[in-house]
Amino acid sequence: MEIRRGSSITFLFFVLGLAAPGINSAYEIQGRVSVTPPYPGLKKIQVKKKHHDACAGEQISQSLIVSENGFVKNAVVSLKGNFEKKAGTDFEIPVLDQKDCNFQPHILIAPGGKPFHVANSDPMDHDVRIFDEADMLLRFEMDAYDKPVEKQLRKAGTYVVRCGLHPWMHAFVVSAEHPYYAVSDQNGEFRFTGVPPGRYHLHIWHETLGEGQIPVEVEKDISEISYTFRPVG
Repeated sequence: MEIRRGSSITFLFFVLGLAAPGINSAYEIQGRVSVTPPYPGLKKIQVKKKHHDACAGEQISQSLIVSENGFVKNAVVSLKGNFEKKAGTDFEIPVLDQKDCNFQPHILIAPGGKPFHVANSDPMDHDVRIFDEADMLLRFEMDAYDKPVEKQLRKAGTYVVRCGLHPWMHAFVVSAEHPYYAVSDQNGEFRFTGVPPGRYHLHIWHETLGEGQIPVEVEKDISEISYTFRPVG
């Protein structure tokens, strides 16, 4: 799996909602992430025979999942700008599970400086490794059906998680510096709530398609923002 940065990215349009300015002190942003045609299909990974009993002979790569209409799953969208960058104190501890021979979810958003859990719901052992670029920060083994373990990352950023026993297994933990992070779903959709008024940039990142940003002015609800990636290579 290769992480590519700096790909070309375009945006189609954004339509502001009809709410009158000044009524609310915080607003909602909704949007979709897509890719230009021809739309890539799912990539199948052949699993070595020694893993067949537990993981079957084939896995689907989580690196690029695009719907039949061109919408992109697992893009990370975040707000950049001048606002209070403080995560809330009341939150449910997020969990990165190992299930069906994959990490679930593929992208985990965790408040910066706060704990998250790593679980193992598989009937097999896993060797979990967490990287900052090429530097391995954490490594720990988990036996089959082990209880969740608590981990924490020191600074905001995007960290790669891998299993040393099953090479197709990888995920990302995004240590978020504020509440305005979202991951696009299977329909390419994302949503923020409680955004204070102001001028910002929306930053969008995908592990294979690249990254980019567009300006956005929040003075009322934004009902739709559309981003279109141009595939790399």
